[in-house]
Amino acid sequence: MSPSLSTAARARQEDESLSAADGPAAAGQLMSGYSIEITGADRAVAEACEADLAPGTEVFVAFVPGESPDRAIDAARRVAKKGLAPVPHIVARAFTGPAMLDEVLARFVGEAGVRSALVIAGDRPQPEGPYHASGQLVATGLFEKHGFRRLAFALHPEGHPKVAEPSMRDALAAKLGEARSRGLETRLVSQFALDAKPILARIKRLPQEAPAVPVRIGIAGPTSRGTAYTRSTSSRCPLGSSTSP
Repeated sequence: MSPSLSTAARARQEDESLSAADGPAAAGQLMSGYSIEITGADRAVAEACEADLAPGTEVFVAFVPGESPDRAIDAARRVAKKGLAPVPHIVARAFTGPAMLDEVLARFVGEAGVRSALVIAGDRPQPEGPYHASGQLVATGLFEKHGFRRLAFALHPEGHPKVAEPSMRDALAAKLGEARSRGLETRLVSQFALDAKPILARIKRLPQEAPAVPVRIGIAGPTSRGTAYTRSTSSRCPLGSSTSP
C-alpha cells in the first residue's frame, strides 16, 4: 500500500508540524489517495477486485520473475474492468528486446487502458536481453509511443545492497530527466521499511535531488516481523536494518 505525499519538500514541513494531537487527522490526510499492490496470482487479483476500493484507485501489478507477461496483462485487464486503475511493473531485465517491450506496452494500453507504469530494473542476476536498468526502457521512446502519461521509479530509503548510493542518485536524476524530456509525468515509489526514520531521511534529501517530484511511501501489508525479515534477506526484497528481528 502506498499513500501519497504531494511533494518531496513537503515532508520536512509535515514532520516538523505534526504533533501527537494531530494523529488521526494527519493519518487520514496522509492515506488519502492511497494505492495497493498485487501480483498476477488469481487470488490476489480477486481480492483486489472484491475489495471496497474507491473507483479509480490505483492498483500496482507486480511482474514476478518466472511469470509470463500474459498473467500481468490479464490481472491489469480484470482490475480495469472493476473501475480501478492498473499500474503495471515494467521490469527492464525481463525483456528480450525492443520488440517484446513494444508488444507488452501495446497490450497493456489496448487491453487494460493503462496510462501509468512503475519502471524498475528488476533483480534477475542476468537480464533476458539488452536492458539492465530502468532508464534504458525510458530512452526507447516506446512509452510515449503507446500513450503512457506517467512513469514511476523506485526509491530505496535504506539503500540497495548491490548499487552504491552515488550511482543510484545519478541514475535517478538521469531517468527523471529523460522521462520529462519526453513529456512524461514522473513520481517516485519507495520500498517499504518498518521504521519511518529512513524514509523521512531519504525524502528530506529529495528537494535537491528530485525537485517537486511526488513520492508514494511504501507500507507493508499485515505480516509478522519474522516474515518481513525473511523477505528482506532475499534477493527479491533487499531491505535495510529496519527489518532486523
